[in-house]
Amino acid sequence: MKKKGLYILLILLLAVNTVLLALIIKDVNNDEKKGPPKPHFLSKELQFTEKQEREFKRLDSEHRNRMMAIDDELGKLRNQLFNSLSDSSVSKESLSVKIGELTSKRDVELFGFFKQVREICDSDQKIKFDQIIEKAIQRGPGPPRKPKRRPPPENF
Repeated sequence: MKKKGLYILLILLLAVNTVLLALIIKDVNNDEKKGPPKPHFLSKELQFTEKQEREFKRLDSEHRNRMMAIDDELGKLRNQLFNSLSDSSVSKESLSVKIGELTSKRDVELFGFFKQVREICDSDQKIKFDQIIEKAIQRGPGPPRKPKRRPPPENF
């Protein structure tokens, strides 16, 4: 009886290992198919030189690290705020003020990043950069939206 249990356990372990191995191999194959990383939208649109591209990548990496740190802190504060719904001892106003300060810090960081990117542009690129930023401001935050198609009214 003990031998039978060991055989069943061994077969189960082999099956689990086979599934895990297949998942790992599939993931490795997907990484290989992705190819080289896509150029950043601004880099592509502004047609940076190699030197500008290196500087842009450095600025972008630093900017992303700072933004992730701010976003992490914002997430923690928002969790504290919403977890305090039933706790009257937590100062919701204080947490809201901190969230507002971090949101402002995030906006200042974004502005600083764009200012630094603009500084590495030549005069023609600055014109194009300003146009891109103007369009982004007019569009507002978030990804581009597709207009919703609505069917014509039935009475039409």
